[in-house]
Amino acid sequence: MQLVVISHHEVFAENLELEAQTINSLFDNGLEKLHVRKPDLSETEVRSLIESINSDYYDRLNIHSHHNLVEEYNLGGMHYQNSEFKRLVEKDPKVFESRSLNKSLSTSFHNISDLHRFKDSIDYCFLSPIFDSISDPRKKSSFSTKELLTSKPQLRKTFALGGIDTSNLSQVRDLGFKGAALKGYIWQSDSPIESFLEIKKLCH
Repeated sequence: MQLVVISHHEVFAENLELEAQTINSLFDNGLEKLHVRKPDLSETEVRSLIESINSDYYDRLNIHSHHNLVEEYNLGGMHYQNSEFKRLVEKDPKVFESRSLNKSLSTSFHNISDLHRFKDSIDYCFLSPIFDSISDPRKKSSFSTKELLTSKPQLRKTFALGGIDTSNLSQVRDLGFKGAALKGYIWQSDSPIESFLEIKKLCH
């Protein structure tokens, strides 16, 4: 089972260098992919973060905004907001077919019907919230175990997102998800690296 970390939505601890160091350490300790999600940061600020990360890891970075940086820095791929993704695909179902084959495309879904409908247009996706969110207490679990089990074939390219920690990772595996996406569990921890290593042990 794979792990993806989603960046802190602002600047972690209000310190860009510390965030970059933490991201480098996550990669050093075996993280396979990190999503840079910075909705309120300018392109210049996102660029500064990318340039502070070890370039050896650029192919493991996917970004949620300023997609032009993917080709510029040879990053791993791009992530689209759910509404933008659906709008583009509904307008032109083949819109993403000509993209570079070595760049991954992902989005986030919040219901099973969208997952079924758009699954063939993406390389992988996030489905949330599977459990009550750690980073946003307003986001409560919205899927039943029965509902997820009936969608098991679609979950093979889906990362569970929302409230993932060491106490429920085994449920994510049993439900058939491709992996787990971590956000609050990492960035609200006193030691993001130790927390990552703890949950990484449970993936094997």
